Amino acid sequence: MNFLCLLLLAQTPVDPKPILEKLGAALKVVERPAAPKSASSVTVTLVPQGEESAKAVVSFGLPFGPGALSDDRLIRATDESGKELAVYTEPLAHWWIDEKKGTLRSVLVQFEAPASRKVTLSWEKPRTASREKRTPTAETRKIQSGEDFESHVPKVLVLLPPEWLCASRVAWQQVSAADNNAAPWFDQHLSDQFTG
Repeated sequence: MNFLCLLLLAQTPVDPKPILEKLGAALKVVERPAAPKSASSVTVTLVPQGEESAKAVVSFGLPFGPGALSDDRLIRATDESGKELAVYTEPLAHWWIDEKKGTLRSVLVQFEAPASRKVTLSWEKPRTASREKRTPTAETRKIQSGEDFESHVPKVLVLLPPEWLCASRVAWQQVSAADNNAAPWFDQHLSDQFTG
């Protein structure tokens, strides 16, 4: 079989039911689970990684669950006092469900680091303050040297709430440690092994 035939076969949807029947397996769930409802805002925590972080451009990917956001121009950023920050956004990926392009899955967000350590991102209405252009990634990173290594790290690390990460399905279907009723011992074990 030539490469083109293999490529066409790989792109042709295959009904898994006959294969599963031959294996003696049955699908107990045939409907896709509903996506968790997404909020219209998320508050992130900024963690500066050194002195050069004072006026650094914060740059990170913000994940969204299916159906949460269609237009990145709606994303606004405000500091703890409620002041709107000039923000640059750019779609990074879309959801593709049932072979149809859907809503935004991930958006690049950039803004100058404010004095506050909490920033709220919302998308209920269009922003009024925008950055003109994307800041190159190299300008948002710094080199961190160790004894035997060198790594590039963000000048300002952005921490997203675990509930947001779970609802965004960034790693498919998960629940936060606080909502883990099925195996709370697992999360406790991780907490005991890795402090902080």
